Amino acid sequence: MIEETIASLESRLHHAHGLSDEQRRELETLVATLKTELSTLPHAGPTGTVVKRANHPPQSLRQSVDALSTLLSGQEVQHPRITELVNSISLLLSNTGI
Repeated sequence: MIEETIASLESRLHHAHGLSDEQRRELETLVATLKTELSTLPHAGPTGTVVKRANHPPQSLRQSVDALSTLLSGQEVQHPRITELVNSISLLLSNTGI
């Protein structure tokens, strides 16, 4: 579920190497904001469940973000802020080489 993916992302972020303190703080802030936004979502909507299951547990920080993107696919119109946060996290990781 999304909660598991977020927990994995937080854990991997905590143990990630190669991030500056500023990058780590920025990612932690984005993840905290994402958690807050996700807590406001209903578990089901008119198009079915908002929360999907990942095919397998993520193995890296990048895979955690990719899994989160997959879990939220198709929700861009209904939840633009959440999509924006996931995209920001992904962009920041890309810019750091992760």
